Amino acid sequence: MKGIQQIMVDNKLYKELTSRLNSTSFASLLSILPDPDIVLKKAGLTIDIYKEVMADDQVSCCVLSRQSAVKKLEWRIERGNASEQLTKFIEDIFKSLNMNRIISEILNTPLYGFHVSEILWESKDGKIVPKDVKGRENDNFHFDPEDRLRFKSKTNSFEGELLPDKKVLLTQHNANDDNPYGDRLLSKCYWKVYFKKNAFKFWMLLTEKFAIPWLFGKVPRGIDKKDKEELRDALVTLVQDGVAVVPEGSDVTILESAGKGVSADLFEKIILLCENGLSKLLLGQTLTTQSDGKGSYALGKVHAEVRADIKDADKQMVEAALNQLIRWICEFNSNEKDYPEFKMFEEEQVNKELAERDKTLTETGLKFTKKYYQRKYNLQEDEFSLASDNISTEDNDPLGRQPQRGANEIPKTKIQQPAFSKQTPKEAKSSQDILDEFTDTITDEELQKHSEQFLKPVFDMIFSASSHEEAIEKLATLYSEMNSSDFEDMLAKRTYIADILGGLDIAEA
Repeated sequence: MKGIQQIMVDNKLYKELTSRLNSTSFASLLSILPDPDIVLKKAGLTIDIYKEVMADDQVSCCVLSRQSAVKKLEWRIERGNASEQLTKFIEDIFKSLNMNRIISEILNTPLYGFHVSEILWESKDGKIVPKDVKGRENDNFHFDPEDRLRFKSKTNSFEGELLPDKKVLLTQHNANDDNPYGDRLLSKCYWKVYFKKNAFKFWMLLTEKFAIPWLFGKVPRGIDKKDKEELRDALVTLVQDGVAVVPEGSDVTILESAGKGVSADLFEKIILLCENGLSKLLLGQTLTTQSDGKGSYALGKVHAEVRADIKDADKQMVEAALNQLIRWICEFNSNEKDYPEFKMFEEEQVNKELAERDKTLTETGLKFTKKYYQRKYNLQEDEFSLASDNISTEDNDPLGRQPQRGANEIPKTKIQQPAFSKQTPKEAKSSQDILDEFTDTITDEELQKHSEQFLKPVFDMIFSASSHEEAIEKLATLYSEMNSSDFEDMLAKRTYIADILGGLDIAEA
């Protein structure tokens, strides 16, 4: 007991030592935690400056590319251990929201460090549901020493007001105990955009001053001021119009700046260097920025891996925010302990070779199970159904009467279709069971068709024979008249399919 008390005392002491309110380095007044952004501090700027950074063409292009990698993903609500009714309830809510805009706003989090999405709740059919989720400007919020988000209201714009519970979704990028404002990518982009903008400005000034050749006019000694001014005006006209009249005895020389090409290359290199840096910061790009045509294959692999990591991180951030919204919706409206989840996924391209092979096997009579389609094509069980599930194989009369047949018609043999029951993974069928069921998939119609073609000469002879002895005598002569090609083709196809099943079984083993 004494040891437990000592631990509690130590924890309290540690908490007091690490509290920002008791730290001598804490420079804030009242309940404001200063924004630790170094760029804003040293440049004496506000967070609004990052809107100008976003206006840069390279930054906006990279941001669009980065966000598009996540926005093009598909999303769904996965049931998990939640009830079907609750899952359907969440699905309907998310379908009513503008998910494209909501996801786009959440993806701004890495740019500004944190993002606030306000939830507009409403009562609908006895349920509390979000009517909309709207992103709010970061400059309307700040954090207090306890890392709590505060809203700068009109009545309390300095300290800010604490927000109601379940009112906003707060997403943060690489935030920690010392910096709840998060790590802003636009802060790292600021100086690169600044130098790029100024390099472009000076490059334009250089072009304006030195790209056009200078015209140097010489006049004889002792010429008066009026003649000099006339020559100057003539040179100006020559620069603008390409035609001018100069006084007699004047000499016009064209001078070009020998070093202007070197200066222009310098500004171009500065701009390119800044844009390469922006691409790396926002996209993790290493191929097209500094590859110089060397090692493009290896750099391409690195590029793809880095981009994939960034996309996955952004995707997980969006999923975490929207799953928080799902938890709050369920807490308002349900007593269930298990909640469905919001998941983003990349729609996989269908394997054309596999699809064509399965199509060919299906046309020959092979029937695949739902488990096969789920495993091979990454489908959810509730996303599709097999056509055979809705087809009845019963051909008897509802009143139990057998159909009338002609005298020469071969009686149909009823082929019982295999009854596939729902199985748990522990009840998985063996390969032999699957093969046995497959051999029973020949329908009555198919068997009737092949039997009629194959045995028709035999039955014609039997019905036309006048006696039992005559039928026996003619039976041996009918072999050459029996057409067994279709029947042999059917057997060959099923033998081929049996081989395929065996090969699949070996491959999965």
